[in-house]
Amino acid sequence: ERAAEPASATRTAAAAADGPLSEACIRRIWQRLDRSSSGSIQVKDIVANASFIQLECPRLLEQYGRIAHGGVVKNQDVRRLLLGLLDGPLAPGQSEGRGGAKAAKMPEDQLSDVFSRLKDADGTIGVKALVAHRAYVMRAFPALINDFEAIDVDGDSKVTWDELKVFYGGTAEWLEHELEAIVGLEELKSQVRAFHRSVLLDRSRRSLGHAVQGMAKAPHMIFQGSPGTGKTSLARIMARLLHRIGVTSSPELREVQRPELVAEHVGQTGPKTQGVLDAAKAGVLFIDEAYRLTAAESKNDFGREAVETLMAAMNDPLGKAPVMIFAGYTADMADFMRANEGLYRRIGYAFDFSDYSPEELAQIFEQLTRGRGFQLEPALLADGRAALAKLIEENTLPRARSLMNGGLCERLFDAAKQCLDARDDPQRP
Repeated sequence: ERAAEPASATRTAAAAADGPLSEACIRRIWQRLDRSSSGSIQVKDIVANASFIQLECPRLLEQYGRIAHGGVVKNQDVRRLLLGLLDGPLAPGQSEGRGGAKAAKMPEDQLSDVFSRLKDADGTIGVKALVAHRAYVMRAFPALINDFEAIDVDGDSKVTWDELKVFYGGTAEWLEHELEAIVGLEELKSQVRAFHRSVLLDRSRRSLGHAVQGMAKAPHMIFQGSPGTGKTSLARIMARLLHRIGVTSSPELREVQRPELVAEHVGQTGPKTQGVLDAAKAGVLFIDEAYRLTAAESKNDFGREAVETLMAAMNDPLGKAPVMIFAGYTADMADFMRANEGLYRRIGYAFDFSDYSPEELAQIFEQLTRGRGFQLEPALLADGRAALAKLIEENTLPRARSLMNGGLCERLFDAAKQCLDARDDPQRP
């Protein structure tokens, strides 16, 4: 750390630690923490400046988990905290790309000893524990500080035993942890495991001196199935998986549809699509509703130019162009492939997303309700949610379930909450 600030400044900040700080004091604190001027700080910045924070703004250490979004804190969040402007808990943010960092494997008993030493009263490892044991952590397990945001899979700024075990356990353990969070789709999960196993086997064969080419080209894919079956969620997992096994250099997933690729005038679509490819070249490009690129019957439709630009890039080596995932309805994607025969030679993997059963929709609905801070009637959850599944099956049409899948649970929750609001007393909700 740098030399200590003038004593008068330190005393002023410390004296006001329990109350709002001045704007000038907050600016000085932020400049100390965000030395790269990135506009945000991470756990490693807190640990590196632990002594300074304990003297100047201990409230930041106490409340870091409350204001962090995926382990990252922005300037405006620190300012609101130190000005005393926070009203209630902040909603957790989404942090895409977590899970891309890698760590050497560690024996589970050794890992358990580390966790037991660092965990707080709530059974998790937080920023305060890392600060209190920072010398030990930096000596023995620096990744726990440097890659905190990657280990913290759910983005709550706390590391659980499962998250730590997954991070140090290797890619297979990480993949199982991610797939377990997805309801149903067992056949699809088997496809993903088989893909992962194939990549690892080819790597092992090459390490043993066998002249196998394995993945000669980028592993471009098709995700086909009805809406609401988790195609985008699995694409995010796939992007992080490809990064973890060394196929891509970034875990980033860029999501686009036809408007992001197709321009309105002649000669503009090619450069527009190429710009998207260049921006995503280190990771994965997810083209949702890809069939819309060639759905128009007009020969002058510019969607076909976008497809031609994408197809040309699919022949480029990894790193020069992204891995591409084309997603959409099963039947529409079949038409899309027939209309662009060159895609067959370039796309090596097809993943099928089946519709959810009423039992799986019941599980999704329970998770959604709990995540929104509400609870379901216990009788609905008995016997593996049998009553809830029956309620969904008898009160929704099969076609509606097929067209919406997981999205149906959002609609049901909104309707149930409206009924609850009509019954509850505003004075005693």
